Amino acid sequence: MPTAARLKEVRDGAVAKILAAWTDRGANDAVAGVYRIDLDASNLTGRKVFVFPVSVAGRQVDRTEDENDYALGVWVVERYEPQGDPPDAWLDDRLAWVEWLWRTLGNPRGARLLADPGEPNSGLWPAVAEITAAYDHDELAEGKLFASVLTVIYREHVEGP
Repeated sequence: MPTAARLKEVRDGAVAKILAAWTDRGANDAVAGVYRIDLDASNLTGRKVFVFPVSVAGRQVDRTEDENDYALGVWVVERYEPQGDPPDAWLDDRLAWVEWLWRTLGNPRGARLLADPGEPNSGLWPAVAEITAAYDHDELAEGKLFASVLTVIYREHVEGP
Protein backbone atom coordinates (compact mmCIF):
# COMPACT_ATOMS: atom_id res chain seq x y z
CA MET A 1 0.00 0.00 0.00
CA PRO A 2 1.21 3.52 -0.74
CA THR A 3 2.08 5.69 2.26
CA ALA A 4 2.20 9.38 3.14
CA ALA A 5 5.90 8.96 3.97
CA ARG A 6 6.55 7.66 0.45
CA LEU A 7 4.57 10.59 -0.99
CA LYS A 8 6.95 12.96 0.83
CA GLU A 9 9.94 11.04 -0.62
CA VAL A 10 8.46 11.35 -4.11
CA ARG A 11 7.88 15.09 -3.61
CA ASP A 12 11.46 15.54 -2.41
CA GLY A 13 12.74 13.44 -5.32
CA ALA A 14 10.90 15.70 -7.77
CA VAL A 15 12.42 18.77 -6.10
CA ALA A 16 15.90 17.22 -6.50
CA LYS A 17 15.16 16.41 -10.16
CA ILE A 18 14.15 20.02 -10.86
CA LEU A 19 17.22 21.39 -9.07
CA ALA A 20 19.54 19.08 -11.01
CA ALA A 21 18.01 20.01 -14.36
CA TRP A 22 17.54 23.76 -13.80
CA THR A 23 21.16 24.74 -14.24
CA ASP A 24 20.61 28.39 -15.19
CA ARG A 25 18.79 29.43 -12.00
CA GLY A 26 19.17 33.06 -11.00
CA ALA A 27 20.15 34.23 -7.53
CA ASN A 28 16.49 34.79 -6.55
CA ASP A 29 15.09 31.62 -8.16
CA ALA A 30 14.13 28.76 -5.87
CA VAL A 31 12.55 25.31 -5.71
CA ALA A 32 10.90 23.99 -2.56
CA GLY A 33 8.92 20.96 -1.48
CA VAL A 34 6.12 22.33 0.70
CA TYR A 35 2.77 21.59 2.29
CA ARG A 36 1.65 25.22 2.29
CA ILE A 37 3.00 28.66 1.46
CA ASP A 38 2.27 32.21 2.52
CA LEU A 39 3.14 34.12 -0.63
CA ASP A 40 3.38 37.93 -0.66
CA ALA A 41 3.34 38.53 -4.41
CA SER A 42 4.21 42.22 -4.04
CA ASN A 43 7.63 41.31 -2.58
CA LEU A 44 8.30 38.26 -4.77
CA THR A 45 11.60 38.30 -6.66
CA GLY A 46 12.77 35.62 -9.05
CA ARG A 47 10.99 32.48 -10.21
CA LYS A 48 9.66 30.16 -7.53
CA VAL A 49 8.67 26.54 -7.96
CA PHE A 50 6.64 24.91 -5.20
CA VAL A 51 6.05 21.15 -5.19
CA PHE A 52 3.10 19.91 -3.13
CA PRO A 53 2.08 16.35 -2.29
CA VAL A 54 -1.49 15.87 -3.55
CA SER A 55 -2.67 12.27 -3.29
CA VAL A 56 -1.78 8.59 -3.17
CA ALA A 57 -3.53 5.61 -4.73
CA GLY A 58 -2.80 1.91 -4.89
CA ARG A 59 -4.13 -1.15 -6.64
CA GLN A 60 -3.20 -4.76 -7.16
CA VAL A 61 -1.54 -5.57 -10.49
CA ASP A 62 -1.41 -9.35 -10.04
CA ARG A 63 -0.97 -11.84 -7.20
CA THR A 64 2.56 -10.66 -6.40
CA GLU A 65 2.72 -7.02 -7.44
CA ASP A 66 0.99 -3.76 -6.52
CA GLU A 67 0.92 -0.48 -8.39
CA ASN A 68 1.17 2.75 -6.40
CA ASP A 69 0.52 6.27 -7.68
CA TYR A 70 1.77 9.48 -6.06
CA ALA A 71 0.33 12.75 -7.36
CA LEU A 72 2.22 16.02 -7.06
CA GLY A 73 1.09 19.56 -7.73
CA VAL A 74 3.72 21.94 -9.03
CA TRP A 75 3.10 25.69 -8.82
CA VAL A 76 5.37 28.07 -10.76
CA VAL A 77 5.16 31.76 -9.89
CA GLU A 78 7.06 34.84 -11.00
CA ARG A 79 6.18 38.50 -10.65
CA TYR A 80 6.65 40.95 -13.50
CA GLU A 81 8.71 43.64 -11.78
CA PRO A 82 8.92 46.56 -14.28
CA GLN A 83 6.21 49.19 -14.52
CA GLY A 84 3.29 48.47 -16.83
CA ASP A 85 1.81 45.24 -18.06
CA PRO A 86 4.02 42.27 -18.96
CA PRO A 87 4.61 42.05 -22.71
CA ASP A 88 3.61 38.93 -24.61
CA ALA A 89 7.28 38.02 -25.12
CA TRP A 90 7.79 37.87 -21.32
CA LEU A 91 4.77 35.58 -21.00
CA ASP A 92 5.94 33.45 -23.94
CA ASP A 93 9.29 32.92 -22.18
CA ARG A 94 7.57 31.81 -18.95
CA LEU A 95 5.24 29.46 -20.80
CA ALA A 96 8.22 27.96 -22.66
CA TRP A 97 9.95 27.41 -19.31
CA VAL A 98 6.85 25.73 -17.88
CA GLU A 99 6.80 23.46 -20.93
CA TRP A 100 10.46 22.61 -20.26
CA LEU A 101 9.55 21.77 -16.65
CA TRP A 102 6.63 19.64 -17.82
CA ARG A 103 8.94 17.71 -20.16
CA THR A 104 11.57 17.37 -17.42
CA LEU A 105 9.16 15.94 -14.85
CA GLY A 106 6.86 14.14 -17.26
CA ASN A 107 9.18 12.22 -19.58
CA PRO A 108 8.26 8.54 -19.12
CA ARG A 109 11.36 7.47 -21.06
CA GLY A 110 13.76 9.52 -18.94
CA ALA A 111 15.60 8.51 -15.81
CA ARG A 112 13.25 7.19 -13.15
CA LEU A 113 12.62 9.09 -9.95
CA LEU A 114 14.21 7.57 -6.84
CA ALA A 115 15.77 4.70 -8.80
CA ASP A 116 18.17 2.46 -6.90
CA PRO A 117 21.81 3.05 -7.92
CA GLY A 118 22.75 0.72 -10.75
CA GLU A 119 19.12 -0.33 -11.31
CA PRO A 120 17.65 2.09 -13.86
CA ASN A 121 14.36 0.16 -14.09
CA SER A 122 13.64 0.62 -10.39
CA GLY A 123 11.95 3.72 -9.03
CA LEU A 124 8.97 5.69 -10.28
CA TRP A 125 7.99 6.91 -13.71
CA PRO A 126 5.53 9.66 -14.65
CA ALA A 127 2.28 7.92 -15.58
CA VAL A 128 0.49 11.24 -16.15
CA ALA A 129 1.92 14.72 -16.55
CA GLU A 130 -0.09 17.76 -17.52
CA ILE A 131 0.03 21.51 -17.47
CA THR A 132 -3.19 21.95 -15.54
CA ALA A 133 -3.23 25.75 -15.89
CA ALA A 134 -0.84 27.34 -18.39
CA TYR A 135 -1.25 30.65 -16.57
CA ASP A 136 -3.73 32.32 -14.25
CA HIS A 137 -5.31 35.31 -16.02
CA ASP A 138 -6.65 36.85 -12.79
CA GLU A 139 -3.27 36.69 -11.01
CA LEU A 140 -1.64 38.28 -14.04
CA ALA A 141 -4.23 41.05 -14.36
CA GLU A 142 -4.48 41.85 -10.65
CA GLY A 143 -0.91 41.40 -9.43
CA LYS A 144 1.33 41.08 -12.50
CA LEU A 145 2.00 37.55 -11.24
CA PHE A 146 2.65 34.74 -13.68
CA ALA A 147 1.25 31.57 -12.07
CA SER A 148 1.17 28.15 -13.70
CA VAL A 149 0.14 24.76 -12.35
CA LEU A 150 1.39 21.31 -13.32
CA THR A 151 0.19 17.94 -12.09
CA VAL A 152 2.40 14.85 -12.25
CA ILE A 153 1.42 11.36 -11.14
CA TYR A 154 4.41 9.13 -10.49
CA ARG A 155 3.84 5.37 -10.52
CA GLU A 156 5.79 2.44 -9.16
CA HIS A 157 5.33 -1.32 -9.01
CA VAL A 158 6.19 -2.94 -5.71
CA GLU A 159 6.04 -6.42 -4.28
CA GLY A 160 2.61 -7.06 -2.81
CA PRO A 161 1.84 -8.13 0.75
